[in-house]
Amino acid sequence: MLAILDADFVAKAEMLDWPVIGRLARRFNPVFVAREKRHGSATQVETIRARLLSGRSVILCPEGTTSDGTTIQPFRTSLFAAVDAAQVIQPLVLNYLAPDGTTLSAKRQREVAWIDDDDLVTGAARLASASILARVEFLPAVEALGDRKKLAKDLRQVMLAAYAAAPKRPE
Repeated sequence: MLAILDADFVAKAEMLDWPVIGRLARRFNPVFVAREKRHGSATQVETIRARLLSGRSVILCPEGTTSDGTTIQPFRTSLFAAVDAAQVIQPLVLNYLAPDGTTLSAKRQREVAWIDDDDLVTGAARLASASILARVEFLPAVEALGDRKKLAKDLRQVMLAAYAAAPKRPE
């Protein structure tokens, strides 16, 4: 994402403790959030809002977790409270494809996914040995207006529709 967008990521704070990745992540100046600390969400929202007000774009992965990529998980909405500082919201979906541009099978999709407590080194090795393409699909921009929960629900529906329109995965 950073190769195509000049933006700040929202990243989980646990990354700070990851070998190599933690130091690398700091170089990109993400907004680190402690997802398990609900009482800290107001501070996290203010940090995101400050970035937006300073003119920076912020990349938020609203699922707050990873999956095998076959669908879009429910969105966590607490950080959407910073949306009042955004000029526009640019939803996008990311798909991993075979080198020829075809959709990955469920088995191949799992090879490139980090799910739940997948080990960092094992996952990185799987990904490094996989020959894949990443396709980023920019969906129509949305005005940053309204209730955060309704906005999240509407954005998720737009993204689910994009997934439904994508070619079906081989068996």
